[in-house]
Amino acid sequence: MLRQLTISLLLICSLISCNRTPTVETSQEVSTQDVVTEGKKEFFLLYPSSVDQKFHPYSVFLEENENKSLFIKELIESLLKEIPEEPLSNPFGEGSELRAVYLLDDRSVVLDLNSKVVQDGGVENEMFKLYGIINSINYNLPQVERFKVIIDGQERETFIGHIDTSDFIPAEKSMNSDATK
Repeated sequence: MLRQLTISLLLICSLISCNRTPTVETSQEVSTQDVVTEGKKEFFLLYPSSVDQKFHPYSVFLEENENKSLFIKELIESLLKEIPEEPLSNPFGEGSELRAVYLLDDRSVVLDLNSKVVQDGGVENEMFKLYGIINSINYNLPQVERFKVIIDGQERETFIGHIDTSDFIPAEKSMNSDATK
């Protein structure tokens, strides 16, 4: 009888404690950014500003990857999809994608973009798209200095009609704002 009573009391106590919300006391606050960025490192995407028509850094947290090709792919996929706050803007339309990255050596990379990236032309938009990609990579990986851009696996004479892409292109650091230096 005593054994049954002990078991019953234990059962009742465990049921009562299961319905309670546990409280955790902490002496320091944890921000949501700390939780989201745990295991990631801060990198910067460069987006054009409507104020000065220069590229400004926009902070993102990405997995640090020893494989440069995979890192570049993740960086540019973020650049194509992020929506920065004004006055920065993302010049890439919906469906813009990076198909592949080919790292030729420590300094040279070939980027294969889909045809959605080269829609919506105009000289300014073309510069913001092409150099947004190139300068973002160079800003985060300064040793990468030469870029070849192909569209849907094919070389093109120009990116959208104005900038020559028939050969390798260097980063255009003069388009970066003082905040990037």
